[in-house]
This record gives sequence, structure tokens and C-alpha cells, in this order.
Amino acid sequence: MIEQWPSHTMALVDRHGHARGPELENVVPSRSRFRGLGPGGVLRDGPALSGYRTTYPALDRDGTAVFWRDGRLLAVDADFRMRELFAAHDERAVMSRVLLLEEGQVVFALDDELLLFGDTGLQPLDSGVRPCGDGNLRGNPVTHC
Repeated sequence: MIEQWPSHTMALVDRHGHARGPELENVVPSRSRFRGLGPGGVLRDGPALSGYRTTYPALDRDGTAVFWRDGRLLAVDADFRMRELFAAHDERAVMSRVLLLEEGQVVFALDDELLLFGDTGLQPLDSGVRPCGDGNLRGNPVTHC
């Protein structure tokens, strides 16, 4: 069975098969949201997302997605509550994917700078088949194939 949704997201799939992620849209100002992708093409609305450029997100084992967008490191939990982990209001456009390390540390690059965040309150990477969406390619260092 093929599912389709009226949205373009950076979809993450957890070990229970639930899909969600930040929505992408080529519109400024942003109308994007964090979305859940349900059966039958149903969308679940999460928090609104400002800005445009977004790193590939990562999903922890509690169902919290973490990603950089609009100069902020954001975490959206399984109940779609968003919290800001860090803000720099940084407009750099070259971004790596987000890596979620064993102790809940978040690592990614902006242009030529590597950023490492500890004490995020996040759990290790989820064990699902796509906890890093298209940005993973099964390459997260915590994942064992």
C-alpha cells in the first residue's frame, strides 16, 4: 500500500512505525509546521516553524525530533511540544545533518564550524528504520547495522 500526504516533510520513522518531521515549503515567510503523517494521508499539525533552511533531523528513542532551523536548535517531542535548546540567530546556509550521540549529545556543522551540544535532555538515537530520515543513510555513528 502506498501512502501520500499533502505535505513535504523531512520524515522520521520511529521503531513503532510513526512518521513525523519538519515540513519544507518554498515560501517566505514560512507557513511550515512540524507534521505527523498518519494513515490514509492524514496530517497532524504540530508547532509552526519560522525560517526556511533546515538540517536533516534526528529522532531519539523517546520520540523527540531535533533539528536546526532559523538559527535555533529545536526539539519537538512525541506530543508535538517544541522547545528551543539553543539560539544564535545564525543565517549560515551550509549545514550538515544532525547527529545524535549516545549520551543525547547533538552534533552538526554550520559552514566550517562544528557545533556540539551536551546536556540536551535528549535520549540516544531511536532504533527505528529511519531515525534520521534521508540524512542518515544508515550512517549515524550510534546505529549498528
